[in-house]
Amino acid sequence: MFWNRLKHDGWHLTHTKDPWIGKDFYLAARKNAQEADIIITNHSMLLTDMVRESSMLPPYDYLVIDEAHHLEKSARQHLGVIMDYLSIKFSTSQLGTLDHKQLFYRLDQLLSSHSVDLKTHTFVLDKIIGQFYLDLEEAFSVLTSVFYKKAKKRTGIQKIQLRITDEMKNSRYWQPVLMSMERVISGMKHMEREFQQVLDTIKEKKIKLLDKEKALIEEFYSFLVDLTELRTNFQTVFLKDMNNHVLWLDGDTRSLPNSLTIQAQPIMVDGNLQSEIFAKKKSVVLTSATLTVSGSFQYFLNEIGLADNVKKVQLTSPFDYHEVSRLFVPTDVPEIQQVQSEEYIEAISSHLIGVAQATKGRMLILFTSYDMLRKTYELMKESGLLEEYVLMAQGITSGSRTRLTKNFQRFDKAILFGTSSFWEGVDIPGEDLSCLAMVRLPFSPPDEPVNQAKSDILKAQGKNPFSSHSLPEAIIRFKQGVGRLIRRSSDRGIVIVYDRRIKTTRYGKAFLQSIPSMEVKEGDLFDLVSWIEDWL
Repeated sequence: MFWNRLKHDGWHLTHTKDPWIGKDFYLAARKNAQEADIIITNHSMLLTDMVRESSMLPPYDYLVIDEAHHLEKSARQHLGVIMDYLSIKFSTSQLGTLDHKQLFYRLDQLLSSHSVDLKTHTFVLDKIIGQFYLDLEEAFSVLTSVFYKKAKKRTGIQKIQLRITDEMKNSRYWQPVLMSMERVISGMKHMEREFQQVLDTIKEKKIKLLDKEKALIEEFYSFLVDLTELRTNFQTVFLKDMNNHVLWLDGDTRSLPNSLTIQAQPIMVDGNLQSEIFAKKKSVVLTSATLTVSGSFQYFLNEIGLADNVKKVQLTSPFDYHEVSRLFVPTDVPEIQQVQSEEYIEAISSHLIGVAQATKGRMLILFTSYDMLRKTYELMKESGLLEEYVLMAQGITSGSRTRLTKNFQRFDKAILFGTSSFWEGVDIPGEDLSCLAMVRLPFSPPDEPVNQAKSDILKAQGKNPFSSHSLPEAIIRFKQGVGRLIRRSSDRGIVIVYDRRIKTTRYGKAFLQSIPSMEVKEGDLFDLVSWIEDWL
C-alpha cells in the first residue's frame, strides 16, 4: 500500500509543481544514468526498456549481458502477462465504494471541500464501482469453476498448471468465462472514462490544493494508470487472438480462488530479441558459466535467435574439479521410472539420512518438485535419526532463499532442501557446503505449459522435442546445480546424483560431458559413506 502511494507514474496536475521531485531517489538515479558512461542494471530493467514505448535508458551501442542463459526466459516473462487473484483484488479494492472509505471516498471529500460539481453524480459513480466488484467476483468464480473441474481429473496433485488450448477456448464451458470477463472489461472502461473526467475537471479548474491534496490526486491518477494496465491485460488474455502465445492457469486446489494465477507468454522470443536488441547494437557480449551443452553453443543460440556469425569463446573453469570434487551414483536406490513415487521417496530419504550422518550435515539437497521435497523433508525429520541436525526447507521453513542460505551457514550440522531457485544463484563457499545431492535430473515436467507448446512447434518442424529442447535445457540446469559445490579454489566436495538415468541411458553421458572433468564412482550406501569419510 505504501509502495502504491510512493511510486511515480508521471504528474497529472501540469499547472502545479510536483512536491515529490526533489525527494525522488529513483528519478535522481534515472537522471544520473542519462549522463553516465557505463550503466549497470539487471535483465528486468533491460527488457522493460525493450518493451516500453518510451525508453527509460539513454541510447547505447554496446551491451554486456551476464548470466545470459536467463535471457530467453526473462524475455518471455517481460513480453507476456501475469495476473494473480490476490493482487487483482488488492489493487482494485483500493478504490472502494463510499462505504469503504478508500480512494473514491477521499476524492469525494476533496471535491466537496472545494465545491466541485461533477458531470456524473457521486452516487452514480458509487453504483458503477459496486457493480464492477460484483462482476469481478463472478468472473473469477466462473474461472475457478473451470479450473477445478479440470484439476479434479488429476488425482493426488494439488498444485496444478492448466494450459488453455485453442480447443478448450472453443468449448462450451469456456464461453461463460469470456462473457463474464467481457462484463468486467466493460465496467473497467466505464470507470476509467468517468474518473478521467473527474481528474480533468480538477485540472481545468486549477483549484488551489494543499500538498497532501495534490498527493491524493496523484495517487488516484496512479491508480487509474494501474487499472488501465489491468484492463489491457484482461483484454489481451481473454479477448485477443493469442497466436504464438501459450496461456495457462496456475493454482492450488486447496486454496481457490486465492491461489489462482493467469499467465500468457510468447512461445518463442528469438525474433523479438533479434529485432529489439541484437540488430540495434554495434556489439553484444553474452556471458555465463552455462551456455554450452556437450561443448556446443547451438541450443543457446537457437533459443535467443542468433545465427552462426557469432564469435564464440569457451574458457575452462578456474577450479581443478578433478582434484577437489567427486561424483557418486548410488546403485542401491531404485530407478525413478520403475517404482511408485512414494517408494522412491522412502528409499531416497533413508539413503540421505546415512549420507547426512557421514558428512555431519553441510549438505544441500536439490529437488525438481516441491511435493517430493516436502515428503522427503518430513520423512527425514520424523525418522528421529537426525535430532542433532538443523533441517531447513524451501517453502516449509520460513524465510527467503537468501535467509535460508545464511541460516544454513550459521549451523554446524545443517541440511538444506531446495527446489528450482536453489539450482543456481546460491553461493555457499568453504566447508559450509561439502555435499550436494541431486534427487532427480532436472528435466522440466512434460506437462509444463511452455514446454508443451515448444514441443508442439518442434514436432511440427519434424524435430525431436526431447533432444532439441528438454535434454539441453536439463543439462544447463544440471551444470548450474553442480556449480553450487565449488565456489573457490580451496573448496572440496562430493556430488551425489540419485537419478540412475545418468549412467543407464544413452543421453546420460551428455550430462557428464557438459560438466568439468571429475572422478565418477558407483556403489551402495556403505561404499559411499566410506568414500565420504576418506575424501572429506
